[in-house]
This record gives sequence, C-alpha cells and structure tokens, in this order.
Amino acid sequence: MYSFRLAKDQAGNETQTNITDNRYTYDSKGRLNSVDRYKNNELYKNITKFNFNDANQVTSTYYADIVAEINSGGFISKVTSPDGTVTDIFYDEIGRDIKEVANGTYIQEIETLEDNGEITYTEVENPLTATYIYTYEGNKVYVNIVQTEKNFGTLKPGTTTSEYEYKDKITNITYELTVDYTKAGIYSSEPIFRCYIYDWMHIIDWKIKAVSNGETEYEQRYDYEYVYDADGYLTESKRTTTNIANPLAPPYVLKTLYTYE
Repeated sequence: MYSFRLAKDQAGNETQTNITDNRYTYDSKGRLNSVDRYKNNELYKNITKFNFNDANQVTSTYYADIVAEINSGGFISKVTSPDGTVTDIFYDEIGRDIKEVANGTYIQEIETLEDNGEITYTEVENPLTATYIYTYEGNKVYVNIVQTEKNFGTLKPGTTTSEYEYKDKITNITYELTVDYTKAGIYSSEPIFRCYIYDWMHIIDWKIKAVSNGETEYEQRYDYEYVYDADGYLTESKRTTTNIANPLAPPYVLKTLYTYE
C-alpha cells in the first residue's frame, strides 16, 4: 500500500510527497498477520502484528510501541500508549465499538513575566480525560467525544502581563461518518467498527467539529473516493480534507495505491 500527498508545482503538475510503503502479510488461513513499513524498498519498522488462537481469535497485538490487551471475544479492550495514556474500549453484543474512555495527561506551556522584564516558559503537565460514545444509524456512524483538560491556564482578559486563570477546559468533539457497508471488510481484515477509527476503510465522508466554551476550535471534512479493478479489488483511494472553519485554506489530498501479490 503506497500513500502519498498530492500537491501541484508552479506549472500545475501533480507531485507526490510524504511517500510511505506499507505491506500487509497474511497467514495460511488468510488472517492479517502483520503490517510492515518500508523505505527505499527496505524494512523500516513493523507497524502492527497479530497473533491468533485455534478459534481465530486475536490473542495478542502490537502497534509499534503501543501495548494492547485483548478481551475474551478477541477484540482490543485496553490500549496503553507510550506517553502513558490508557484507553479502555467497550463493545456491544455484536462486536461494535460503542465506548472508549481515555485517561492521560496533557502538557501546556505557561509563560511568566519575570521581575527583570524577561518572559520565561514552563511546561506544566495536568490530567486529561476523554470519553467517546459511538452510535450507529443506517450507514451513518456518530461519535460524541467529551474531552476534559484539568486546570487549563488561560490568560486573564485585559491583562498585559502573564496572569492566568485556571479552570477545566471542556471540548466537545463530534464525528459523523458515512460508511459503505457493501464494501467494508470484504477483501481485507480491516478493523471496521472496532477501535482505531482512523484505520477504518470504505468511509465515504467524515465530518469533524470541535467546540470549547461555545467557540469552534476547528471544523473539517474528509471526502473519500475509491477505484476498483475488474475483479472488484480496491486499487486506489483518495482522501480530500477541506478546512470548513477556514474556507481559504487549500484542500489537502492524500492518495493511496493498493497492490496484491
């Protein structure tokens, strides 16, 4: 799988940048075994690895330096990231991701005006929590996220010095995804309706909006296009990112090519 950003040079010709080469390997039963990243046709690092039992359930999985725990159903139930953030994941009776709860920390840079007039900067670490709730309606997936940054520092209005007031910052983030159920999961072991929403395939469009204290922090939309060969295999996908909050920003295009060996 080759992914790259599409850009245009001064002559209007398309150029490819940020090229990555991910290769998927499967075991004798057709189960996704590992994902490896290559650079210049040489192995760079392993991205993902899965181990299975005789019942075709995942017994362990590795996401580079992320530690994942597996529940009795073979689904990822807890993820610990390198920065110490722990995410617990919950599923409904048919195996769909319905809730994720993340607990970790965030770092904020606080500036201080010293007596000599110089400004110094200090990194302050405080707790962060985020709860994701998933709902499914037809070919739509809705995700409501409530993120809380404890003791967030904000410069006091009307002050010219480094005077902060500290209170919890609550950000509400909403996702609205449209998924093509007729294609998802047919030709691969992709984790559709599992955790890691960013890895889902066959998303048609995805709208994202974040609001904090009544103000929109960011709002964007992803639009996806897919190309298949004569046998119905996915050969190309393209994701166009539009910054809704800033209409003057040029769209960002990521293109991925798929080959089968």
